[in-house]
Amino acid sequence: MWMQVNRSPGSLAKTLIAGCSYVHKLKFDEQINHSQYIIRGSPGAGNQAIAARVVHEVAQQDFDQVIVLWSGVNRLDMPVPLSLHKTFDYNFVDTIDNIAWYHSGGMGCSGQSTAAPKTVKQYFDMLYVGADQEYLSQLTLSNILLTQTVLANKNIPYKMCFIYDVHNSQPSQHEVSHGMLCKKSILYSQIDWQKFNAKSPWEWAVARKKLDHTEYYPTNEAFFEWFQEQMNVDLSQ
Repeated sequence: MWMQVNRSPGSLAKTLIAGCSYVHKLKFDEQINHSQYIIRGSPGAGNQAIAARVVHEVAQQDFDQVIVLWSGVNRLDMPVPLSLHKTFDYNFVDTIDNIAWYHSGGMGCSGQSTAAPKTVKQYFDMLYVGADQEYLSQLTLSNILLTQTVLANKNIPYKMCFIYDVHNSQPSQHEVSHGMLCKKSILYSQIDWQKFNAKSPWEWAVARKKLDHTEYYPTNEAFFEWFQEQMNVDLSQ
């Protein structure tokens, strides 16, 4: 349950929603009250960049609640100084203060694609050397733990969810391509998994045949429905 926050009469609760392209798509939806719902999604973002964004936002302003949609375990993010970023033509990036977070977009995508600048591709190729599932899981778990610790220290109520089921014992090809979470890490038991009560939106939409034409995202209507049902948030208000 959300913690009650004292606000002046008539004021609206302010919610931060952070994630990858799943969240970014909401930024342009005119049904959403963008004064009430602060949308911070970056296409191709991995979980390191998502964590950095959440920590930055809650350090800058007050929120009544935070919702984080974590992305693929197989994705990596690379911090690049702004001075170096200006020399590259790369669009899968989220600029936070003086750091440009470059997103890999997942194995074989974005930062590793032939369309990426050669130097950027080489950087991501090196980051993936020896990056097995345990290593990638450790990175995601450490960023979740960091984010949970910051939110708890600031007494901000929050909920979290992955965009797909990272624990599926019989994963689909879609889930495998994004990476499954390894439970061997000592960090796994340190995560407050009670904050992950929602059914992941991709599986939720598949079960209801409500994916859009890409078969990657829920339809806009379905995503609003998912937020209402799984997060108890009405984005249309």
